[in-house]
Amino acid sequence: METIILDTDFETDCDDAGALCVLHALARRGNAAIAGVIASVHSPWPAAGVRALNLQLGRPDIPVGCNFDYPDSGRYRQHRERMPDRLYHRAMAEAVPEALPDRFRPEEGVALYRRLLEQAEDGSVTICAIGLLTLLAELLRQPGGRELVARKVKLLVSMANGVRPEGRPGFNWEMAPEAAAFVTAEWPTPILVSPIGGDVLTGAELARRVAADNLELLAYRKFGGGTPGFRRSSWDQLAVLAAADVLERSGFAARSEPGRIVFDPAGCSHRWTEPHGAPHWCLSLTRSPDESAAFVESFMAEVW
Repeated sequence: METIILDTDFETDCDDAGALCVLHALARRGNAAIAGVIASVHSPWPAAGVRALNLQLGRPDIPVGCNFDYPDSGRYRQHRERMPDRLYHRAMAEAVPEALPDRFRPEEGVALYRRLLEQAEDGSVTICAIGLLTLLAELLRQPGGRELVARKVKLLVSMANGVRPEGRPGFNWEMAPEAAAFVTAEWPTPILVSPIGGDVLTGAELARRVAADNLELLAYRKFGGGTPGFRRSSWDQLAVLAAADVLERSGFAARSEPGRIVFDPAGCSHRWTEPHGAPHWCLSLTRSPDESAAFVESFMAEVW
C-alpha cells in the first residue's frame, strides 16, 4: 500500500475531481493510504471543493491544505478569469455547506506538508502533484525542507507533458515555471513524469453508471457546460494510478530508462539528459486509449 499526498489545483479542469475520486477508490481497495490533500493555487475555493468531496465520500478525517501565502502567476490568473462559469469548486462547497470557507479552515499548505512528512516513516511517502508545483518549491526552500523531503519521500509523481527527448511540458509547469524549474532541479528523490492521458477520454460512461447527485458529476457537468455525454482527458487520474503503483502493475503503462529532465522557465521548454543524482523517468501508455479510459472510469465510478 502506497502512502500518498495529493497536490492538486482543483480548479480549472475537472480531471482533478476525477483524480481525487480515483484516489478514494484506491484507498477503499487497499492500494493507497491518503495522508492528505493539498490545494496548490492561491484561493480558498479549491481546498473547499476538496473538503466537500471528501465529506461526501465519508472521509472527514483527511487533512486538507491550502495555499494562503503564495500568489499565482499572472498567466494563471488570466487563465482562471477566462473561465468563471466552468470553475466547479465553489458549487461543490455550496452543495456541502460544512466545507465552505467560513465554516472550514484548512491548514496552511506548506505547514501541512511538513507535519505529514515529519509524522511519516522514512522513505514511505509518494507525493502526486497534479497541479502547480508552487508549494513543493516553497517546501524545499524552507529551512530543513530539502532534508525532510530526502528523508521521508520515496517518489514524486508530477503530471506534466514532459515527453522525451524534449518539448513543452504543458499547463502545470508553464503556469508556475519558476517553481517547476526549482523543483525539477532540486528535488532530492526520484521523479516520475506522467504526460499520459490526453487521448484517454472519460466522463460520459461515469454519467451513465452513477446517480446524478454527486460532486464528481457536478464537476464534469460544470466544466463541460452541461454538454450531454461530455468527456475529458484523464491526465490527473492516470498520474494518481501511477502514484499508487497500479498503472504499471496492471500493464497499462511503462516507464522509460532513467534520465534527468531539465526545464527552462524562460522558454517554458524541457529536455532530457543523461541521468545524474536521483533518477527521473517518463511514463508512457501501453494499452489503447479506449481500454485505458474504461480502466480509469471503473475507479471513478466505484466510489459512488
